[in-house]
Amino acid sequence: MVTVRRCKHCKSALVFGRMRSCNECTTRRWKAYSSAYMKKYQRDNAAQIAKRLRAHRDDLGESYKAADREYGRRKYRRHREKYSAQNKEKYRLNAEKIRLRVAAYARRKRQSDPEGWKAKINARARRRRQNIKQRVNDRMSNRLWRVLKRKGGKRHSWIKYVDYSVDQLVIRLNETMPPGYDWTDFMAGDLHIDHIRPVAAFAFRSAQDAAFRECWALLNLQLLPAAMNLKKNAKLDWPAQLSA
Repeated sequence: MVTVRRCKHCKSALVFGRMRSCNECTTRRWKAYSSAYMKKYQRDNAAQIAKRLRAHRDDLGESYKAADREYGRRKYRRHREKYSAQNKEKYRLNAEKIRLRVAAYARRKRQSDPEGWKAKINARARRRRQNIKQRVNDRMSNRLWRVLKRKGGKRHSWIKYVDYSVDQLVIRLNETMPPGYDWTDFMAGDLHIDHIRPVAAFAFRSAQDAAFRECWALLNLQLLPAAMNLKKNAKLDWPAQLSA
């Protein structure tokens, strides 16, 4: 009669008679032991490990920083939704503390290096001006905020008040681009985001009203030359470029 040796942990049959545990149990136990050992080692030698890491980073210099940034970007892209949810929740719980910390940081930077801070702000403004999606976002934000301010509303991201994204808005505006114009004209301020049916034609008290949603609906927005938009003003019977 042949005796089958079994794993002392999971009781599965062993392939080789002299083994006391199967490969799966051996691997699992070794990983658990290694993990516990490394955690204990890192706790007991935290200062020495940190010192070695600092020395290693200093030796590598800029190449380490570049590799670290690239690793961070790849990790964020892989877990974008997870990190986005974590950041939103963290901001919700610590909004006032974060605002004060950011304001204090900006104040210190302005005082310690006024010229550098000014150059940084100007560079960021130039990047925003050259980005079509950002310009669309800024103009929508400013326009919607002016409307809500008259109604006593609070300022939030304009996307919170509508049921479409910046990308969808850009596609819609591109479809209503007047002949002979392009996005360069929009960036230069020669094209405006216009309400086909003017804001004055809607009666709403807050952003929660159905009339507000109808006013800012995607199909009620179009691109219109600046001079034509100013001439149109709040007229309901304006004949030029009424896009549906």
